[in-house]
Amino acid sequence: MPVAYATGLHLSEEERRAIPDVLRLREAGGLIHHMQRYFAGMETDARIKAQVEQALWREAWLRTHGKTLREYAMTW
Repeated sequence: MPVAYATGLHLSEEERRAIPDVLRLREAGGLIHHMQRYFAGMETDARIKAQVEQALWREAWLRTHGKTLREYAMTW
């Protein structure tokens, strides 16, 4: 029977504290990818605008909830 990774592999305290920063990096990487596609003519103005709005939304969410997310992650 398969076991969820979290039951056998636990994040260290340092890794759990880094979760908001990892989410920021993931968002930045996605935005950079879409910007490259945009500059190559492979993304529309509307699509890149949506990606920028998503990145700004994620940053606002993390600024508001990042501390709570870290605190919750420390209970895992």
